[in-house]
Amino acid sequence: MSEREDQRQRDIPADAEDVDVDTVIEETLAESQTTEADSTGTLRSRLDSPLSKRGLSIAFLLSSVCLLAFGFAFPLWIFGELLGLFVGGFAYGLATERRRYAELLLAGAVTGGAWTLLGNIGLALFTSALPLIATGVVGGGLVAALGHYFGRDLRDGLTREV
Repeated sequence: MSEREDQRQRDIPADAEDVDVDTVIEETLAESQTTEADSTGTLRSRLDSPLSKRGLSIAFLLSSVCLLAFGFAFPLWIFGELLGLFVGGFAYGLATERRRYAELLLAGAVTGGAWTLLGNIGLALFTSALPLIATGVVGGGLVAALGHYFGRDLRDGLTREV
């Protein structure tokens, strides 16, 4: 017998002579591998990228369409565009049950920054418009994510049982 099998024999109580040691060891190894695979799968799912390509493209589409629609419908300078980004995030939060804050934050920031730059192209060409564009980026991202939060909250309230 090898040294390992001697150790197995010593670990088994004296009254358990009819227990098959190999079966017990195989079951223990199978349980530990299953537990390890479960924890690895959970950890792997948490470490995956929070951005999905499909979610990001939908967020960009909704943000752009709503920004243009509300920007032209409400000529209140930047408030119409921010309202459009809020409505786009709200609609996306109302439509989906998954959290898409990162997608909406990125889409709102890029869309808000681009629209601010295009709306003030003359200012950007002749002076430093960086603070204005940064305001559009930060404001667009925050408003889109806030709209998503309120849309998810309304969806949760509508689908929860009373």
